Amino acid sequence: MFKNTLIKNLMKTLVKITVVVAITSLVASCSQQDAASILANNNLRKDIMTSIAGNHEMSMEMMDAMINNEHGKMMMQGNTKMMNMMMGNQEMMQSMMKENPELMHNMMDAMMNATDGDSTNMMYMYHEIKDHPKMMGMMQNMMQGK
Repeated sequence: MFKNTLIKNLMKTLVKITVVVAITSLVASCSQQDAASILANNNLRKDIMTSIAGNHEMSMEMMDAMINNEHGKMMMQGNTKMMNMMMGNQEMMQSMMKENPELMHNMMDAMMNATDGDSTNMMYMYHEIKDHPKMMGMMQNMMQGK
């Protein structure tokens, strides 16, 4: 009888130790990873980017993040392929502007700042606006209102 009680106690203790080790292992394996360690994995990083690019809402969030980040703005402005593609597709640009008015204001601010100290860019902007009567009329109305 004493032997059975001892074996039962040993078994209970062994089960408790096993459960504690299992829970500790589970908690340790579920630890949070920081963004840098996740992005260090090339396959995982590509999957994340593909997921963002394939989801409209996430893509818009990413564009907002890029526009609101100084490095992101420089990268977008420096990417001539992207800029030419966007500027060449007027329907896409109009759609983007309608969906995200803040994007339009940021782009207009960027263009105005670019022309501020550069007479060549300023003349180019003037000719572009002059060639679009609606835009020219709106600008004249704005100037008269000031």
